[in-house]
Amino acid sequence: GRIEEEDREFRSVELAGQRRRFDRHLRKAVHALKRQRQEYEQECASMDGEIERLVQRIHHAKQHLSTTASVKGLDIRIRETQKLKAKLVANVKALVSQQVETCERRCEGYLALNDKFCEDNFRSEQSAATYGEETIQASTAQLERLDQEARGDLERQHKELEEREQKCVEEIEQAYAQFESQTEPHREDLALLEQVDSCLNQAKSQLRSEFSCSYTISERISAEIASLDALRPTREAHQSDGEGRGAAFGVLLAGACQGMYALDSLLQFYCSYLQCLRSEVDPSVALSSLNELEKDKGESETAATRREEFFKSETLSAAVEALISDSRQSLIKTAESYYSSKKADEITRKGRIPADAKTMKEQIEETLSGLSGQADEHSSAMLSDVRELIILASRSLERVPGKIMRELVGCVATKAREKLRGVLEEFKVEYGQMRRERTEHEKSLRPSLANPLLKSEFELLCKEEEERTVECKKVLRQFSTRILETAHGELAKCNAELRRTTGILATLLDASVFIEDVEVEGQLDQEGDQDKDAIPAKHLVSLQRYREFASADAQRSEVKGRPFKLRSWEDQEPLSLETIGWEGTLTDLLGSNPEEGEEDPSFEQEPSGDPLKSFETPQAFALVVTRNRAQKNLREELSGAFRTILEEIKASVVEESEWQKKWPKMLQGLSDL
Repeated sequence: GRIEEEDREFRSVELAGQRRRFDRHLRKAVHALKRQRQEYEQECASMDGEIERLVQRIHHAKQHLSTTASVKGLDIRIRETQKLKAKLVANVKALVSQQVETCERRCEGYLALNDKFCEDNFRSEQSAATYGEETIQASTAQLERLDQEARGDLERQHKELEEREQKCVEEIEQAYAQFESQTEPHREDLALLEQVDSCLNQAKSQLRSEFSCSYTISERISAEIASLDALRPTREAHQSDGEGRGAAFGVLLAGACQGMYALDSLLQFYCSYLQCLRSEVDPSVALSSLNELEKDKGESETAATRREEFFKSETLSAAVEALISDSRQSLIKTAESYYSSKKADEITRKGRIPADAKTMKEQIEETLSGLSGQADEHSSAMLSDVRELIILASRSLERVPGKIMRELVGCVATKAREKLRGVLEEFKVEYGQMRRERTEHEKSLRPSLANPLLKSEFELLCKEEEERTVECKKVLRQFSTRILETAHGELAKCNAELRRTTGILATLLDASVFIEDVEVEGQLDQEGDQDKDAIPAKHLVSLQRYREFASADAQRSEVKGRPFKLRSWEDQEPLSLETIGWEGTLTDLLGSNPEEGEEDPSFEQEPSGDPLKSFETPQAFALVVTRNRAQKNLREELSGAFRTILEEIKASVVEESEWQKKWPKMLQGLSDL
């Protein structure tokens, strides 16, 4: 009985231990299951927060649409948001997938814990032998119910996570759909703003292009004025012979004429473009004279300056009006098309886009009025500029005739002197031969020739002297005639070159644009300080000079289309042999009559033709003054050269005359022997 009692007590202790161990595991399993559910709830809350943050990124992109500045920027933002949506969906799926894996791993760990307890306690032979069959079945059933409950939680979690994933994806898609639905109004507004800006920028660009035309031709006119001011022959030209100086003068005259024609054309284009030209100025007349000059010299003709090289439009005002009209039509058409399908509450940029078409048109008119105001300011500035350029050009043109005439005098005088010097050198050679023969005859007339035996030699010497005398008279008359003919011919060339040069310069000066052509009478006085401030004071002197010499008596006639009178300028006496010092006849110079059948040559100067006519301007006055001065200088230069040659011939005639007196005396002295 004592052994059984001991066995019963041992068994009771063992069963109590088994119950305590199972109860501990059961409490642990229940607690673990509860903790898993709590962790799941916490993880789901955290995941929901992360998903909400991701969804908010779509909403933020929607809010940032109003900061987009262009349609291109909007397209970029749409593409970025599309990429963001795809990325957010992938992130949501990754979060859900990660949470599913966490739940499965946790459930598997829980099931493994229960399975291990059963394995250690109910399935091993050693441990199972200590448990009763009913205890094992009851305990296993309890653990199985907990396992079923854990699996049920896992299935429920799978389903919840799937639903949460689907819901999140739908929220993202819905947020993106809202974003996408708002892009079209933004696109319409941005397209309107871009079209308006593009049209206005194009108008401003075209306006700047028109302005640049004025700047370009102004710079070109200034360059032409500077070129005329710098016009002068090279130093080598003054040191060359007549042919070289003639070529240099031709280059100088051609350069001056081309510069004057270019200046005339550019000023006419500029004034016509600004609509300030009130006269009918035609540079084609100047071009014809220039081409005739180039044709005479065998040079290629200067082409007409084309207005299209500087201006695309006829006038600045016409260009601005057309530009503003086209811009207005385009902008109004764009505005009407926009507001026809747009309500005021649909406008996304109310700070930049008016609520109705009427206000939009008023803003368009205000902007275009600003462009018109800029054009008016530019036109006013360019009017002051063209007036100053005309005055500078006028002052420069006043100096051109003086430069040309100085070189003309040097050129034609050098040529004439060279021609006369050439004839004189030939005369010196011929007359030198006569002088040498005369010296030989003088030496040959020795006292021994008085011997009757040398009579034949004496007679031969006398005969040779008679022949030399006749030949010497011929040489003197021949070369004297040639010198007069050469001088007469060169004087005719001088007169012709002077008339031709003066005529060309007068034509080019008449084709110029002067201040009277762009200013109505009294306009400077009426406008007062405005023009005087725009034009430097030193230029106002030229404005006064235009009114100074209208009081002189002269033949004048009205000219259609120009504010000047056509004046006939008195011609100076043309250069002739008499004006450079020739007096009398060739017989008077040589002291001997011409041989039978010969006459003294007579020289008549060709008529000078019609007097010079040009507009009564300071430039024409400067031309006439320099022409008269040039004629005076030519007369002085050629008079000196001609006087020197005449003195050379007179000295030769006197020398020969003295010899003719001496020779008979020498013969008489020989006879007295």
